[in-house]
Amino acid sequence: MTRGRAGVGPIVLRFGTCSVRMRIRDIAVFWGLVLALIVLAGMSVGVGPASAGLGDFWRAMTSGEPVGGMDAVMKWRIPRIGVAVAGGALLALGGALFQVLTRNPLGSPDIIGFNTGAYTGALLATLLLPPTAGRELRIGAVRLYLGDYVPAVGAFAGGLACAALVLGLARVRSGGMSHRLVVIGIAVSATLTALNAFIIMKTDVNYASSMTSWSFGTLNGMRPPDAVFVTCCLVLAALICPWAAHVGAALRCHDDLAVAIGSPVTRHRVLFVFLGVAVTAVVTSVVGPVMFVALTAPHIARGITRSPGLVLGCTAAVGAMLLLAADTLARLGAIELPAGVVTMILGGGYFFWLLLRLQHST
Repeated sequence: MTRGRAGVGPIVLRFGTCSVRMRIRDIAVFWGLVLALIVLAGMSVGVGPASAGLGDFWRAMTSGEPVGGMDAVMKWRIPRIGVAVAGGALLALGGALFQVLTRNPLGSPDIIGFNTGAYTGALLATLLLPPTAGRELRIGAVRLYLGDYVPAVGAFAGGLACAALVLGLARVRSGGMSHRLVVIGIAVSATLTALNAFIIMKTDVNYASSMTSWSFGTLNGMRPPDAVFVTCCLVLAALICPWAAHVGAALRCHDDLAVAIGSPVTRHRVLFVFLGVAVTAVVTSVVGPVMFVALTAPHIARGITRSPGLVLGCTAAVGAMLLLAADTLARLGAIELPAGVVTMILGGGYFFWLLLRLQHST
């Protein structure tokens, strides 16, 4: 780790051959967002049908016995908050990766349609491997028990297939990355949305009801294994962030300049697509397709830090706050809404504002 002159310049973190420049402002904003996230998580614990104050929480921790609504809070509310925080951070990271990849402020997985593709893959996977089949995949004499993570496998495959289709069509039409990518992504997303509706309409009523609720992005019914799974994926993504920030600085340049400084552009783009689809599919497989978090979080993080480059730490913290805030607001009313509905309401207004801003800037 090195500093700039007089010890007040940007901090340079080195990880092997990778180096990342971090400004003091970025570090201060990141820890400020983490503190705000902790406060929001503490407030979110007490929102909902089952609630518990700090006194109940302390007595439950010291006595080891459930106090008041602590039993329900510990079994359901804490995992729900954990999934919201880790899932929002992963969605934000996926949005940041795709915006760098496409060099387009609208290039997020939900707008381009990768969320919808992941949802299609999860639908098909659960249909082909229903719970009654033991969720066991046989390949010759080999048996693979997929457990409860069949939707995750299907979501990843569906998201990757959708990414390959959209990026392939965009390259064929324009010879490279361009604003056509967003238009093609919206068209593919609309087609897959119709396909998803057809699949649900033709399946069992109980299955259709559960999948319809899941299609809006709901955090209801989250279990401790879900929180552990999403959190472990976030830890893995955090380990890759220094490399992604280093490579992203080159991908933001023109292709000729990136090649001139020794960056393998094609290979890095493929890796960015793979990582972006992976983090999006993880959240989609557990929560369902959540819209606009991946789109808005990178913009908000850049606005707060006033940085034109990748600020992945701040972006992840903003994404975690957005999804947790949406889920908390969804639990305030008499009827609990899916968190994805709240993000669509809030994100829709932000999307229109962003389009107007882009129109005035061009």
